[in-house]
Amino acid sequence: MLFNTQKNRIVLLITLLLLALSTFSACSSIDDLFGRVSVDTVNTEVLVLSDGSIQLTEIFEVMAPSETWNLNLEYPTLSNGQAALKNIGIAASGINPIPVYTQLDEEVDNNVSNSPAYYVKRISDISTTVRMSTRFGRGEWLIKVEWLLQDAIVQNGSNALLSLPLLSLYSLEGPDSLHASLIFPVEITASGASIVTLSSAQIDLSQDDRVISLATTDLEPGDNLLLLFTTDASVFTSLPEDTSDLSVEQQLQEASLEAQSLLSSRNRREFVGSVIPYISLAGLILALGFYIYYELEGTLKPVEKDFSVWPTSVKPYNSSMLLNKDKPERLLLSSLLSLVNQKELWLDDYVFTWPQSGRVDFSSFRPSETYLLHWLFQDVAKDGPALSVSQIKQTSYDPVTDKNFEHSYLEFRQLVNTEHLELGLFDQNKTKFSRRLTSIFTIFFSVLAGVLTVLSQSISGLLILLPAAGFLYLRSGVRHLTKEGRYRQRECREYRKNLDNLPLLTKATDSQFTITEMAILALPRAVSLDNVNLFFEGLYKLDDADFAASAYGILHIYLREPLPGSIRITTRERERLWQRLDELRDILQSSETILASSYQGSAL
Repeated sequence: MLFNTQKNRIVLLITLLLLALSTFSACSSIDDLFGRVSVDTVNTEVLVLSDGSIQLTEIFEVMAPSETWNLNLEYPTLSNGQAALKNIGIAASGINPIPVYTQLDEEVDNNVSNSPAYYVKRISDISTTVRMSTRFGRGEWLIKVEWLLQDAIVQNGSNALLSLPLLSLYSLEGPDSLHASLIFPVEITASGASIVTLSSAQIDLSQDDRVISLATTDLEPGDNLLLLFTTDASVFTSLPEDTSDLSVEQQLQEASLEAQSLLSSRNRREFVGSVIPYISLAGLILALGFYIYYELEGTLKPVEKDFSVWPTSVKPYNSSMLLNKDKPERLLLSSLLSLVNQKELWLDDYVFTWPQSGRVDFSSFRPSETYLLHWLFQDVAKDGPALSVSQIKQTSYDPVTDKNFEHSYLEFRQLVNTEHLELGLFDQNKTKFSRRLTSIFTIFFSVLAGVLTVLSQSISGLLILLPAAGFLYLRSGVRHLTKEGRYRQRECREYRKNLDNLPLLTKATDSQFTITEMAILALPRAVSLDNVNLFFEGLYKLDDADFAASAYGILHIYLREPLPGSIRITTRERERLWQRLDELRDILQSSETILASSYQGSAL
């Protein structure tokens, strides 16, 4: 069982598609993909107490996509102090002026809860993660999350320093908007405080004596919006000492530099993300231009009036190889039919017989024909010099003989290729250069896809794999023709297109053949060019005299039916001849299908 070139190219494209999908899957689980909610607005209230502790309350306005859905939260571990989750509540949005929250139970020990809403909490060295699950249904909901932060404010010299993440949302998409308020008790004033926000987003900040307000509408996914706040330490009753060796000024300066770095990184990612589609499009246009210039060169030029001479004079596989129609099943079947035409083989239904199996003189045969006869009728055939297509299939599937079958087919194919190259139709130097060029472009766009995916931090960079796949597709099938090869290719394309017009094909040989001779010669070529039905339709369209002569000739050559003493076509006889021709068509198409199944699933 063997792979043909076309199948290799299709599998290659499917592999690239699966690679892109697997990369996407690595970014999110299937459960997250279909059960993820969209977060419209986050309202955060930070209540700063005089003892240095903080109460942080987040209210998420979400849109649930299904009956069962999840919301993932992740609050980073504080550089100073500890964060503890106190409560999670859920309420319907827009029902009551003052929302009534239903408190969620915490599920422990990985037990499945029967509750319609619950959450699972995990604490690690870097964060506290919370996965909330509900069966409250689709629609708009409010999620209220309360955190208690102990010892989050520390003393550094005469200053109090707070480093506080304002958002615990863990999402593949950032919220549409966020509003946050830091509220201080009456005895604490925010006057003279210094504030630095570590985020790549544009933050609108306002401040009065007791409240600091922040608002933004362009948070990126995973942005926790870290806030650094410093004021006079004397306004607090007692504060733990800062564990950092840096002064407040140094920490604020580092935070400012990091904020600038985040902004620069975001600008770079957004720029890279914006140019990725254009690069991908340019690569595809380049691949298309390469295909048009190299693969379609000369295809629009007209053919001469004698376009049928060459396809009729060469072996059937010569035409199919020029048009990339040379699948293994067609190559074998058309070669066997060609030998039937040469009266070297007989065809009885689905069985080919070699009556002259003791022949020793093969001087009039091509090397590929000699090899084919010995391979199939001595190595594969089991009942003497008779071979059915089912035997070929059995041999290709038998674990004992399949390797030898593959090897023999490759030897036969190599002989066919050698004979075809001797016609001087292929430009070997140009083909080698094109393969190198397409390989270079494939590698270039593949590497570029990886680089841009990393720089943009988005799977959109995988779009660059499209031109890479295009060049790899061209690389796997690229072969270039000489001037004569392109001319012969046009002739074969015209010949294939007109297989239903036997008078035209006959005329296009400068009347070297009669219509009957053309019909006999065209049958194996119709098989090799994958246009059997069109050929038989053309037979049916012939007038009575030409139809009868062609039908008798085809049935005599390919099914060994005796020729009549005279031809007198009647309606009944025409129907009988057409029925026999239809039986022959069924034999050919069924044989091709059986042979095709012999070449499926190979590792080659």
